[in-house]
Amino acid sequence: MARTFSADSIQDMGRNVRTKVPKVSAAICFLLGILDFIALMPIGLRAHIGSEFEVVPGVFENAVAASAASAALLLWFIAGGLARQQQRAWQIAMFLLTLSFSLRLWTAQDLHSRALAPLVINMALLLLLWWGRTEFHAVSAPISGLRLKLAVIALFTISMLTGFTFISIRAHAIHVNQSISTRLSEVLQGLVGLPTPLDIEDSRSADLVYYSLLGLGLTLGLIILYLLLRAPFETAMRTRNSNERLNQLLKSGDTSDSLGYFALRPEKGILWSDDHRACISYSVIQGVMMASGDPIGDLSAWPELIERFGTHSRAHSWIPAVAGCSDLSAQAWQNTLGLSTFEIGDEAVVNTQEFTQHGRPMKNVRNAVARANRANLVFHLQQVSQFSNVQAQEFRSLADQWRQGDRERGHSMALGRVCHEDDPEAVIAWATLNGDIQGFLQFVPWGIKDWSLDLMRRNHSAPSGIMEFLIVNSIEHSMHTGVEKISLNFAPFRRLYTESKSDSASSVSYPAQAVAILAAHFSQAQSLTKFSQKFQPEWQPRFLLYPNALSFVRVASAYLRAEAFLPRPRNWATPLSPTR
Repeated sequence: MARTFSADSIQDMGRNVRTKVPKVSAAICFLLGILDFIALMPIGLRAHIGSEFEVVPGVFENAVAASAASAALLLWFIAGGLARQQQRAWQIAMFLLTLSFSLRLWTAQDLHSRALAPLVINMALLLLLWWGRTEFHAVSAPISGLRLKLAVIALFTISMLTGFTFISIRAHAIHVNQSISTRLSEVLQGLVGLPTPLDIEDSRSADLVYYSLLGLGLTLGLIILYLLLRAPFETAMRTRNSNERLNQLLKSGDTSDSLGYFALRPEKGILWSDDHRACISYSVIQGVMMASGDPIGDLSAWPELIERFGTHSRAHSWIPAVAGCSDLSAQAWQNTLGLSTFEIGDEAVVNTQEFTQHGRPMKNVRNAVARANRANLVFHLQQVSQFSNVQAQEFRSLADQWRQGDRERGHSMALGRVCHEDDPEAVIAWATLNGDIQGFLQFVPWGIKDWSLDLMRRNHSAPSGIMEFLIVNSIEHSMHTGVEKISLNFAPFRRLYTESKSDSASSVSYPAQAVAILAAHFSQAQSLTKFSQKFQPEWQPRFLLYPNALSFVRVASAYLRAEAFLPRPRNWATPLSPTR
């Protein structure tokens, strides 16, 4: 039976095909860039590859058309922007393709088969981008930032001065007198690949100047394109009303995530569902929109909220990712956005009603607590709301003094502040020796009644066993106050040491495993695992979610920057206001 097509089905088919234009055009531009690199090889080396590449856009035999080769080479760089559906990338690609097509047509002596092929390919890509223009709607970083303008001016000035030096040396070598304006004009010509009167002589010196200027121009163009095509970033503008609304949601009992309270970290943005029954905390780091922990709020609102998260990331050409989510949340993200999972470690959770110091597995803990008791340490515990301003300031000063490194680590699993007035229900447990504080812990609320360990600090000269002393006494105190669960340390890559795998974690590539092993080697992963294991906790896996294998390295880099293991780069654009 013959298949019939209605007008609506044909229209739907056209829409489905049009949605693939960004990926297809990006792939074509990327391929052209690779072939252009081959074309820029020395002629002797290129001869071994073949002369067929002469039909590819961007391959030319004379210097007059070098600017068209540069335009095609720049298309390789904006392929990423086209794949992310950036409107600015589409505009630049259309301009460069039009320029390349015009220069080809101008320099073509006759339209034989080898000259016609690149023109056809160029025009086909132009028509494809024009047909799919409605699919390029993602915004880029604003270009109104003062630092961005200063960076472009500085780069252009450096290129002009360097090029002027090359031209002056060349003119002096061949005894040609030129005015300053003439030399500046020739620098501009050289930056875009056009020959200058100094290039007429066929010599190694002339080639060096020509290709040096062309290289400077390409470098300048690539840097400017990078600044123009950067994904926008956000600076969280948290109001007291939004924090109060988030606090109400955290106290409603709708969240079971021990990391929920860390959504109050001030630099995080909040994305709400339409009915405000749920929200996602996130940060934008080097073009990655990274959610922290699980969505907060009603479980039934998660799919719609996660879909909105994906829409928001696509609209700004950000890579969607999640750091530190639980197994339940990972499944929701997988089902809604199709993200891949990579287990980054396990969270240690202690059931206070089942905790005991008795038994052989707790021998090390008993010995550590005994040493602390013999050192005459005294245990204290109090809510932040009961501290005076002087006491709170003392803990904040000690936290800065005893911190290792310049920045507070733990973006997704730490609050980033101590004894703050906005956290009245947080709990501080501390130990003193002869009245002096030797170490302390800060716990933040987990749901209605449970606790989540936020911060551990100790004096470097404190008695041995002080941390075990503080944790054991905190657990025993919490037994009598209705606290049922306490989340302790996060152990990165714990399963690398136990040689077991989570059934819920999908397999990852060997390079990803190598990155994990290397990160574990240079971090305190193994020591944290051994320390937390002393308390016989229940281990809860935590995951890093990313779209695909190509994005894993970038997402992992953003995650390490968020956790302060890598320095954060400066932002060269005006920040956007976060969606609320």
